[in-house]
Amino acid sequence: MVYQFGAWLSRNVPFLRRWIRRLWYEGLAKWVKDREWTVMNFGFAELESDGALIPLEPALEPERYCLQLYHHVVGDIKLNGRDVLEVGCGRGGGAAWLHRTRRPGSYTAMDFSRHTIRFCQGRFQEDGLIFAYGDAESIPFLENSFDVVINVESSHCYQSMVTFLANVKRVLRPGGYFLFTDFRHGREVGTLRRQLDQSGLVMHREQDITHNIIHGLEMDCHRKQAFIKAIAPRMLLNASQDFVGGENSYIWKALTSGRSRYLSAVLQHPVD
Repeated sequence: MVYQFGAWLSRNVPFLRRWIRRLWYEGLAKWVKDREWTVMNFGFAELESDGALIPLEPALEPERYCLQLYHHVVGDIKLNGRDVLEVGCGRGGGAAWLHRTRRPGSYTAMDFSRHTIRFCQGRFQEDGLIFAYGDAESIPFLENSFDVVINVESSHCYQSMVTFLANVKRVLRPGGYFLFTDFRHGREVGTLRRQLDQSGLVMHREQDITHNIIHGLEMDCHRKQAFIKAIAPRMLLNASQDFVGGENSYIWKALTSGRSRYLSAVLQHPVD
């Protein structure tokens, strides 16, 4: 009963929902030491067959669908030789994979959790890949510092999307790209679209990828559910399933029913 009441509050009070997800994320960052779990998102799959989209080395195969979301959001934007910032990098696996495969000049991966950043710094040690602590709504870098800013399934936890977008525009160089993907509940979808349109960045592509995300969850749900069952305390099991989008979780039902939508977008800093 207590969990059900808390879940109802979190789903109907946006600020509380963001706070609970941030708190849960910080707890996972602190308690989960598994070095093989490195990518935290719902995943992306092609809508036909097994959903496979990209070739991966065998060691990365368990996190295929989560890495495919990174592949989708970057798309055909060239990172080679460019200075890239990822805001909300999680456990660093997506950053490390893009750094190895897209060969940017530098890749700075930032997260608000100091526990997560310490994990990433110990897990991935590669020249040109930097993990740094920082808040998305006060990005700790000078203006015109980056050619590309990437933000994958992180912004739903921010208190002010408008402030975050202003920071993105500030640190991007003219002509630089903002590569974005995330979900929103109900009427928040329209709000997100307005915020992106009014950010001062030029929209080049927006896609509703809800069905690809659902297929990714379907293909990956057994792995995620087994993992969460192994690490989560019994009393937090239901909340944990919501966090990873487990089968029949709230987010699963919201996406499959259409109450929530998942968007991706490519925006560009205008060239003066």
